[in-house]
Amino acid sequence: MLSQIPNSFNTSATSTICLITADPASAFRDAIDQPNFPAELRTRITRVIALSKLKTDFKQFEARRKLFGEHDIFLADDRVVTFLPKMLGKVFYKGGVKRPVPICIAAQKEREDGKRIKVDPAQLKKGAGVDGGRGFATPLAIAKEIESALSSALVHLAPGTTTSVRVGRAGMTPEEVSQNIEAVVSKLVEKFVTKGWRNIKAIHLKGTSTVALPIWHANELWVDDEDVHEEKKAFGKKLKPLEAAAEAKKLTDGTDAGESPGQKKRKRATGSAVKTEGPDADRHAKKKLKQDKLAEELATRKDKLKKQKEAAMAQVTDIS
Repeated sequence: MLSQIPNSFNTSATSTICLITADPASAFRDAIDQPNFPAELRTRITRVIALSKLKTDFKQFEARRKLFGEHDIFLADDRVVTFLPKMLGKVFYKGGVKRPVPICIAAQKEREDGKRIKVDPAQLKKGAGVDGGRGFATPLAIAKEIESALSSALVHLAPGTTTSVRVGRAGMTPEEVSQNIEAVVSKLVEKFVTKGWRNIKAIHLKGTSTVALPIWHANELWVDDEDVHEEKKAFGKKLKPLEAAAEAKKLTDGTDAGESPGQKKRKRATGSAVKTEGPDADRHAKKKLKQDKLAEELATRKDKLKKQKEAAMAQVTDIS
């Protein structure tokens, strides 16, 4: 979960919230019923489910799908969030739109001079405090944690090379969406991307039923040629760096780079050396010509894309 974004898209008064908590759920219900808990937030919390009830009452697929459709936002106690993928299944976790957001609603242990203060066993009896001594935080602390989660952008890092982050809704103005994109991208690059902007190839903006529109594209993913390691292959087999160099030299001058000077001399005397003329030489010349042509096409395409990006940036600057 990233830090708070400038324009939240989860604070609508019409969006309903379902909370999944550790047992017992009654302790949390008592906390949100307290007078110091925000009334607007209380009306949005339409359901509180304990982990044990979730395991028994929502075991069937249809029950989970019904629960998925009844609420807009799902929040989960961070102490039980690791159990939810197995209990909720692909209904909640396949698309990721309503994946439960972890929040910390457990009571924080008091500290003194950097050390935790031991809790009196008498305070752990049932009925002590609002949460019955079961480890729930104060109503104000719970409300603050919920509001922080609702005003933040949630990031799910996938094993692949792309990541999707929700940054707004259709009813927001272009300025609000732009501010959210800037905040999310800056924090995402700072926290999760190794080497920062150097490893960002492109940024796209996509709606629910729209194509992905590119709003930023890197000129070059790697600026220095030394950072690109070409892997040479021969006869479908991967070669080590020294073997690849020897094979490349063999293909260029028609000799075996691994042979000693004496062996090369004996080969020339017996006439067994590879000739630089003939079908093999023509094949190597055609291959080199094809590689040079491909490199020239790539360089031309790169220059064309760079000019297009510069023209687009100039047009955006003129409009602004």
